[in-house]
Amino acid sequence: MFKGRHIRHIRLIVAFVLGIIIGCITMTISYGAKLEGLYAERETLYYEYNQRVKKIQLLQQDLDKRAQQNARQQEGSQIIKQIQVEIDSPVKFNQSIVKTEVETILKPFLNKSVRWVSSDPALLDTMLKKRLVKLPDKNTVEIRLKYLAFFDSELKVWVSAREISDKDVSMSGE
Repeated sequence: MFKGRHIRHIRLIVAFVLGIIIGCITMTISYGAKLEGLYAERETLYYEYNQRVKKIQLLQQDLDKRAQQNARQQEGSQIIKQIQVEIDSPVKFNQSIVKTEVETILKPFLNKSVRWVSSDPALLDTMLKKRLVKLPDKNTVEIRLKYLAFFDSELKVWVSAREISDKDVSMSGE
C-alpha cells in the first residue's frame, strides 16, 4: 500500500509537471506569433521614426540655409547703394547740375547703413541747409532738404531749390 501511494503521488507530480510544460509550449506557440508581429511592428515604427527624423533634419538645414540667405539679402539691402535726387522747384533751370552737386554732397553716405542715416536724418538736413550752388550762367541756387526716403538699398532725397539773386546774398553769413 505504501508503494501504491508513492506511485500515485509521483504520477500526480509528473502529470502536474507535464501540464506545466504543455501549457508553456501552448502559450509560447500562441503568443509567440503575436510577439513576432509586435517586434516586426516595432522595427517598422523605428524605421519610420528615423526616416522622419532625417526629413526633419533636412528641412531644418534647408530652413537655416534660407534664413542665412534672407539675412544676407536683408543685410545687403540695409546698405545704401544708390542715391537718387529729385529737385522740387517752381522755376526751371539747369537741374542736372544741382542734382550732381547734391549727389556729390551726399556721396559719403554711399555704402553706409540705412539705420545709421535714418537714426539721425538731421545730419542730412544740416549738410544741405542753405547750401548754395553756382550755375554756369552765373546764377546761384539755394537748396534745402525737403524729404528723404529709403527704398530697399536706395536713398531718395527731395530737395527744394530756389534761385537767388546777388541782392539776396549778404556778407554777414545769414
